[in-house]
Amino acid sequence: MNLFVANTDHDWYQWMLAHPDLDEVNFWRPTATTNFKALREGELFVFKLKSAFQHKIVGFGQFLLYHPMSVSDAWDFFGTKNGAPDLPAMKQRIQRYVHRNHSHPDGQLPRDHHIGAIVITAPVFFPQPLWVDAPEDWQPTIVSGKGYPMDSPVGARIYAQCMAAAQLLQISATGEPSPDLPPASLPSFVHGQLPHERYGQPALTRPRLGQGGFRMKIKFIYGQCAVSGEHSLPVLDAAHIQPYADGGRHDIQNGILLRSDIHRLYDKGYVSVDPDYTFKVSDRLEAEFNNGKTYYQLQDKRIHLPSDQTLWPSRENLDYHHQNVFVR
Repeated sequence: MNLFVANTDHDWYQWMLAHPDLDEVNFWRPTATTNFKALREGELFVFKLKSAFQHKIVGFGQFLLYHPMSVSDAWDFFGTKNGAPDLPAMKQRIQRYVHRNHSHPDGQLPRDHHIGAIVITAPVFFPQPLWVDAPEDWQPTIVSGKGYPMDSPVGARIYAQCMAAAQLLQISATGEPSPDLPPASLPSFVHGQLPHERYGQPALTRPRLGQGGFRMKIKFIYGQCAVSGEHSLPVLDAAHIQPYADGGRHDIQNGILLRSDIHRLYDKGYVSVDPDYTFKVSDRLEAEFNNGKTYYQLQDKRIHLPSDQTLWPSRENLDYHHQNVFVR
């Protein structure tokens, strides 16, 4: 396993520190000119401040994915989890960076400006007394960040000290869990009770998803409407199979990518996908609205599924929707 230590804007960090209940964050890059391939899904992404703050490490989380996206889409997906109170404030920060880097000399973002979205789940941010020392070999010329194997001296030290800081956030002086950091906010690869100086061995696991990460991941792995084959991303929605209001989770196996009109019908129960991955249309659609020809043409069609079978919707979730939401 690896970890990646990333240069982090202090304003972005302060915003996140003030909102400790976040289940995901968008660690955006001001342009989308380069990809991010330093980590696999589930590996550790470490937030490090810049030279004005002695390069101190101030938090960590699990890497989910990288994807270029427009600024407006990033706000639609993540809102204040982008590290700003509103979209104009986020644009102002991006403008400051692209102007500094001479990407757009007038400092104005074009309408189609894309950023690099690095989605981090289960983030933990440290107050100043718990900041962790910078990597021993850090060089001022490093712009974006640097990766380390977890079993290297530097990587192992950063991992252990980050876990220790997270533990101190969990436990108050009386030994009770701290309300500022509920145990569920620790990444799932931290095993055991972490007593004293035993921090457990890191193990790669699938990150828990927030709403934005769920939507991005579903769009990324499907790429088209699972029913109609529509590829135009602006009209495609990540749908929960078992509704979130009914206990459904932001989980890949509880998601399916649908064209927006099909999504609306799916949520209202006029269409469904049975546990054999076959699209079904309720007779009630025609009975109530005297319409639905477009959808009845798709009746009994096997849906498009990701190439990786572990990412398919679970039959259990599909059966829940078919039995409890689908109207007959």
